[in-house]
Amino acid sequence: MATFLPVGAGVLLAASVTSHGMAGIVHVTYAGGLAIPQTSNGVYFNAETGQSSTTPSGAPGWDIQLYGSTDLFTLGNSDESVPAWAGQFLRLDSAPDSAGASALSTGFLVGTKPDGAEWIAGGRVNGFAAGTANYLGFRFIAAGGTTHYAWMRLSTPSGTTGPRSIMEYAFESTPDAAIAVGAIPAPSSLMVFVTSLLAGGRRRRSA
Repeated sequence: MATFLPVGAGVLLAASVTSHGMAGIVHVTYAGGLAIPQTSNGVYFNAETGQSSTTPSGAPGWDIQLYGSTDLFTLGNSDESVPAWAGQFLRLDSAPDSAGASALSTGFLVGTKPDGAEWIAGGRVNGFAAGTANYLGFRFIAAGGTTHYAWMRLSTPSGTTGPRSIMEYAFESTPDAAIAVGAIPAPSSLMVFVTSLLAGGRRRRSA
């Protein structure tokens, strides 16, 4: 099946899930990118719904915050209604203890006990390079109370002190399942869904 998510300032895109009703990866891409304001609020983001806002109330149940009037910082939602670690980010073991979320390479496995990294609440991002794809690994708690692992690609054309945008993100809809950075649904999953829709439409017209 496929799930369609409203993605704020982006466009309405298909977030494909594996066929036959099985869970899988939900993937959302923003046309032109979702800008992260260079302010102390930045953007509050709900990964499950795709809602984003410059205020917490504008993105109910927000999971992560990306902000900073100069450099880029990350923060997970520590609301008392959810465990304090909700929305935490990954920092590589090679980064200083004072560093925040690390830029991850594609293929890095984001899960409960990541190899070579640890979960942190947030802080100033590290390892980001100007003009390249920069990936973050994070986790969040869905509305139903389940834990999900995710990655997000950011655009920082002039470095983390300049304009920045969210380009895409993906998460595992299977609770507690790990996801590799850059992993997206298999094309065949969405094709099966589209083919079945077309076949159903032809049957209805011919009936």
